Amino acid sequence: MLVSKSLLDTMMLQVVLSMLEDSSCALDGKDKEEINETAFYRIERLGQNVGTRLAYSINLPITDSTLELIKLICKDFWLAAFGKPMDSLKTNNRGVFVLGDEGNGLLDVFMSCPEHKETACMTLLYLALPCGMIKGALQAHQVNAAVMADLTRFPACTFQVNIVDE
Repeated sequence: MLVSKSLLDTMMLQVVLSMLEDSSCALDGKDKEEINETAFYRIERLGQNVGTRLAYSINLPITDSTLELIKLICKDFWLAAFGKPMDSLKTNNRGVFVLGDEGNGLLDVFMSCPEHKETACMTLLYLALPCGMIKGALQAHQVNAAVMADLTRFPACTFQVNIVDE
């Protein structure tokens, strides 16, 4: 069951625009940064829900090792979500993982004007969904983490996963 890439792009972009609009209405009179922060949080929470459900629906195996779980997210989970596995995984073996996606086209929708300030803001909001999805997949296995996207090498993106000890 593979979803068309153009359909996924359109749906994700619409989610971002809708959340921005909802946040703007809810925070009438607030500054743009606060509106974007609220939209990011809402999109990330939506992604967490999607990630948890996807992890269960693809029967992501239970493992005792956080590293093994991250590997499964890079391979099986990302493949189910975006049609190809992550391109790289790096770790410092201290609870920090960097997952690299070099070119599945996740950010192709923003390629027309990558240096535009609004594009950078929209791209980070767009990446809140996959950040939340990674977080949700980890939570489905009782692992808490902070997940952040990095666009240093746009259009490639990396996701830094910091495991939170309880």
